[in-house]
Amino acid sequence: MTNEMIKDRITEINHETLFEKFFTTNGRIDRMTFLKRNLILLLMFFLATVIIELCFFSYTLFGATLPDWTTAIYPCIMFAMLIPDYCLNTKRLQDLGKDSTLAKIFLGFGILSNIHYCVFPNAISETNPLILVEGFISLVFMAYLLFARGDENTNEYGDPK
Repeated sequence: MTNEMIKDRITEINHETLFEKFFTTNGRIDRMTFLKRNLILLLMFFLATVIIELCFFSYTLFGATLPDWTTAIYPCIMFAMLIPDYCLNTKRLQDLGKDSTLAKIFLGFGILSNIHYCVFPNAISETNPLILVEGFISLVFMAYLLFARGDENTNEYGDPK
């Protein structure tokens, strides 16, 4: 890469808004960008969880009990995290020259997992077959997206980045 190409790439990256990074399905992203953005999503989820747990802890510190509606907070956070995750998966699949069908299937597994958690909150354990299957499928899909090489040439979804 020449210096001009590097400068153009940096300018292009700096002009991409937060919305374009996480909430659109247009374009392509390479493996490293996909990994970085997924780590950002994971960090955001972790921080949201810590903040909520601290609020719950401070609320119950003096003997108060949490209202019943608080059990719906975690599924809401999970549903909110599925949207940018779907967009990132779609962009990565487009870098591989594929459409978003696999990302939609993966999104479906995430939605089913959340519904299962909402309906059966006490059934969540590491020995539950549904959890094991969903976890295995997620692991295989993410490994595929992380390790598969993208198209080196322009494809129907845009130029390589």
